[in-house]
Amino acid sequence: MNKFIRNGVWSLLLVTLAPAAQADVYRWVDAQGQVHFEDRSQSQSAHGMRSYTPPAAAADNSKQRQEKTRKLLNAYQAERQQARERQEKQKQAQEKRRRNCAVAKDNLRQYQSYGSIYRLDEAGERVYLDEQETEALLKKSRDAVAKWCG
Repeated sequence: MNKFIRNGVWSLLLVTLAPAAQADVYRWVDAQGQVHFEDRSQSQSAHGMRSYTPPAAAADNSKQRQEKTRKLLNAYQAERQQARERQEKQKQAQEKRRRNCAVAKDNLRQYQSYGSIYRLDEAGERVYLDEQETEALLKKSRDAVAKWCG
């Protein structure tokens, strides 16, 4: 509890002393050419000091700042949307790859387990593949497994 009271007292002190901290800033250059900033005013002739006050923010400056902020936020939002779309496309591509891998493995397993492989001709009749056609089909199936699962 002491910690909270102490922090509250410090916060109150900072809030009450903050307006006093808004004073003019004076800039001067020493003999070595080093620039110094101070809050105390000294004579203009001593050390060549000149008063420096930060420029006041104009009303249109705040509008420009708001517009710039809005554009930046819109750009961030568009960037996040593009990232989500890229992730979704990657996820779809991975899912497609996974499905095609499963189909290719299943086809290869079936072709290897069959004694003889056939296809249907235009009349719907079975035409059995010869040894060369079977080897070509198995090679094609192995290539598909390598492509989608590799």
